[in-house]
Amino acid sequence: MSGNAFYGGDEVSAIVIDPGSKWTRIGFSGEDIPKCVLPSNYGEFENGRRLFGEEYIYQPHKGMEIKRSISNGWIQHWDATLDLWQYALKERLKTDPVEHPILVTEPFDNPSENRVKTLEMVFESLGSPATYLARQETCAAFASGKGTACLIDVGYDRASVSAIHDGFVLQKPYNVQQFAGAALDEIIAGTLGQKGYETTPKYLVRSKHPVGIGEPPKYERANVEATESFHRFQLERVYDEWKEECALTSDVPFDSNGTIIDSEFEFPDGARVVFGADRYQIPERLFKPSEDTTMDEQDDENENGKDEDKDEDEDDEEKKGTNNQVTKGTLGLSQLFQNCISECDVDIRNSLFNNIVVCGGTSLLQGFSFRLQNDLSKIYPGNRLKIHASGHIIERSYASWLGGSILSSLGTFHQLWISRQEYDEHGADRLALIEKRCK
Repeated sequence: MSGNAFYGGDEVSAIVIDPGSKWTRIGFSGEDIPKCVLPSNYGEFENGRRLFGEEYIYQPHKGMEIKRSISNGWIQHWDATLDLWQYALKERLKTDPVEHPILVTEPFDNPSENRVKTLEMVFESLGSPATYLARQETCAAFASGKGTACLIDVGYDRASVSAIHDGFVLQKPYNVQQFAGAALDEIIAGTLGQKGYETTPKYLVRSKHPVGIGEPPKYERANVEATESFHRFQLERVYDEWKEECALTSDVPFDSNGTIIDSEFEFPDGARVVFGADRYQIPERLFKPSEDTTMDEQDDENENGKDEDKDEDEDDEEKKGTNNQVTKGTLGLSQLFQNCISECDVDIRNSLFNNIVVCGGTSLLQGFSFRLQNDLSKIYPGNRLKIHASGHIIERSYASWLGGSILSSLGTFHQLWISRQEYDEHGADRLALIEKRCK
């Protein structure tokens, strides 16, 4: 790919910003990997000072609260998001945004007011000469070389299934719910609690001693002062490690009477715990959220989480940020896919079946793609299904950033940029400008 984008007749390097609930990815257009990947969480002190980046927020600081700038894929705390972007651009990329057009990705259901605020932030606060708001779903499909695809994106806060046709996300088939990686974290925490194990994050362990499987941990506890939000944030890191090393998605709906392969996991305090059925049952919840979830639930029920964040109390939002509870409307991924396809025109369904793209960090669970293939083949036995799930962690996790990098580096993309002059001319009617140019 070319390392440059075209704007105003000149070849310049554009910047691509891909904000997510867990990670924010920022880099230059045309490159194969973002220069900077930062947690979307940040540390904040009582005096308002903020810290960004793993090297700072992974270390305990007295009085530092860990907060989330993005929830459910939507920017919630704009000042903190601006600070995060400025930190990344100036300290990590060592560049001035005034010199570069900026493409910002956004989820398809991003509220209109958020789209306007993003435009204002890029022009007013960052001073960029041009910008474009690109749909994350379309970008992720482009990253796999697809203009038409059915995208299954399973991230941290949410899982979505969207139909993309000729580069545009179709509105009616779009299905999204707040039951994904964060929900699995809560299930892991509950499972460990039932086993009587109290998880100790790494920051509280000064040193540890070897113990046998199932024996109580022997470790020296660090004398560290930390806030409750920091402690929760560190617990999430332990759960992430457990999902990477231990979780295994069964090829078929899990049956506790079937073959179970045990797996040992060592916690930060040195405790060694063997997991059997739990390592299958936890990722199983993505396909069958609860025992009451049936295949004939109404597709309009999966809208349960779209607008709930708007009215949440801010403190509760910072603690959880999402509604990860299983409700009657919480559907398995295969049902979300079925709902999406059923809303699509019959003429494009075969194209969608042949171009099923899987992305998102939670989709990297062991066995995930095989299970998805088996479930969908049972639902559509007479159709040829082809799932495109990259085995490369970066391509799967950074799909929307990579698509934005490809899109903004195309020679024909220059006509899509919204210039600062156009922004100024539209004044109060900026939403109309966005809806016209960023579809």
